[in-house]
Amino acid sequence: MRIGINVSVLKAGENVSGIGYYTYRIVKELLDNDTENEYYLFSNCEISVHFPENSRVHNILYPCRNRLLWSRYLLGWQIQKFNLDIFWSPTHNLPIVKQKKTKYYMTVHDIANHILGNISQSKSSQQKYLRIILDHSCKIADGIIAPSNATKKDLVEHFRVAPQKISVIYEGGDKESSIKPAGEQELEEKYQVKKPYFLYVGTLQPRKNIETIVDSFLRLAKNEPTAQLVLAGGTGWGMDKVLEKIQKSSFKERIILTGYISEEEKAGLYKNAEAFLFPSQYEGFGIPVLESFSYGVPVITAKNSSLPEVGGNAAIYIENVMSSAELEECMKKILGLSEADRMLLSEKGIRQFNRFTWKKCAREIFELFCGKAV
Repeated sequence: MRIGINVSVLKAGENVSGIGYYTYRIVKELLDNDTENEYYLFSNCEISVHFPENSRVHNILYPCRNRLLWSRYLLGWQIQKFNLDIFWSPTHNLPIVKQKKTKYYMTVHDIANHILGNISQSKSSQQKYLRIILDHSCKIADGIIAPSNATKKDLVEHFRVAPQKISVIYEGGDKESSIKPAGEQELEEKYQVKKPYFLYVGTLQPRKNIETIVDSFLRLAKNEPTAQLVLAGGTGWGMDKVLEKIQKSSFKERIILTGYISEEEKAGLYKNAEAFLFPSQYEGFGIPVLESFSYGVPVITAKNSSLPEVGGNAAIYIENVMSSAELEECMKKILGLSEADRMLLSEKGIRQFNRFTWKKCAREIFELFCGKAV
């Protein structure tokens, strides 16, 4: 069979993260393990990842500055030109014209922008346009991949997609064993990080509920004179109010804003954290939870969207995602754990992490495309 994949999210010069990383891992697994089918990797720009070209792998570059214009209109001509049997988009849109001989698939990672307010900078007109695109893509798709039952439920409820059209295929988790974690002394000298500390890793933005994290720590700090909060990641939009609150706080010296960090620094911060705080308002899957589990770090997260599916019985949950008092209680619980209880929680996390692999994810996607195992 001829299988086409949109790899434009792997644009050269941009970090391979989020949907880009998902695309890279699945494509790599497919190319490494499938020796029967022919693959066409489409992009409107140079990509940052090198996929070796050979008799069954073809890198097709069709230059276009506007990625949406390319993916909605120009890509359809390429699908027809190469007479594809299967086309898969790992992003939330498909070409506007459906080729009759080609089965169309796409992955919808989440629909947070369409069901939650105050989590995007997009104007209402842009949001309406993106909703139209997603709605149309859902209609013409032969199959839709969702990374969780929660996302499947949202697609059925908000876009009226037939449940039988949606396949839930969980994403994978990673632990980079080749990375040497930064040492405690190095992190203390560079960022003034000292144990005990609670950790958040990722872009600081409203959807990740950073204000509730800060508020819960400010409550905790009154009775825990040595505890710190480490917010590791770049500052996104909508954080002015939170940053001002930190600066005005009498505990501002104990709230560490690292900015972007290296992989070595991230590993070091995970390794020594009391717990990872992830009270996100909505997640289509929740890879940061798995990342924390891989280091044996306890996770406090929210009981919403996909997070209970990912966290299983290994995470500690808050019922009210906006409650700083509830999050503070969970943080106090972590600080009060015995060594044995902490070890038990850590072991649960590692077992949960091992349930999710990229190899399994790619295998199930291949089975969806081809009806057989790779």
